[in-house]
Amino acid sequence: MKKTPPKRIHIALAAAALVGLAAVARCADAPEEQARRARSALAELRDAARGDVWAPELYTAAAEAVAAADREVGLQGAKLGWSRDYARAEAMYARALEDVVLARGAAEAGRARAEAAARHAMEEALSSIARARAAMMVAPVPRSGRDTFARVDQELERASGRLEEVRRLLSASEFQKAQSLAGEVQTQVGSLIRTLERAADR
Repeated sequence: MKKTPPKRIHIALAAAALVGLAAVARCADAPEEQARRARSALAELRDAARGDVWAPELYTAAAEAVAAADREVGLQGAKLGWSRDYARAEAMYARALEDVVLARGAAEAGRARAEAAARHAMEEALSSIARARAAMMVAPVPRSGRDTFARVDQELERASGRLEEVRRLLSASEFQKAQSLAGEVQTQVGSLIRTLERAADR
C-alpha cells in the first residue's frame, strides 16, 4: 500500500481547516439581511394586510416566530466571537417568513369574507326598507293609524340615513362595524314593518 507523503497530509489538513473556519465565519455573522426581511414582511402584514384584524391567531404566531429569531440572535451575540453560531437563527427567520406568508393569505381571505358579509347585510337592510315603503304604499291607512304611519315614515328616513354610515364604513374597510350597523338597521326596519301591520289591522 502506497503511503501518502507527509507534506500532502499537511496540505489536506490545512485545506480542511480553512473550509471549517470559513463555515464557522459564515455562521458567526449575525443574519442581518434575513432579520430585515422578516421584520419588513411582518410590518407589511400588520399595516397593509391588517393581519392582526383579519387573521389574528396566525398573525400572532408569525410575530412570535420573528421575536423568537430575534432572541436567538441576542443569545448568540452575547457569546464570545469564536463560539457564536447563527445557523439556528437563520433557520428561525426562514420559518418566520413562511409563517408571515401563511398569515397574509389567511388575512386576505378573512378580509374578503368580512367585506362580503358586510355588503350582504347592507343589501338585506336596503331590501327591508324597500319592503316597508312598498307596504306603506299599498296598505290601507285607517284614521286611527295615520300618526303611526307618519312616525314609521320618519323612522324609515332615519334608517336610510344610518345606511349612509354603513357605506362610509365599507369605504374605510371597517367591515365588522359596517355589518353590525347594517344588522341593527335591518332589525329596526323589521320592527317598523310589524308596527305597520298592526296599525293596518285596526
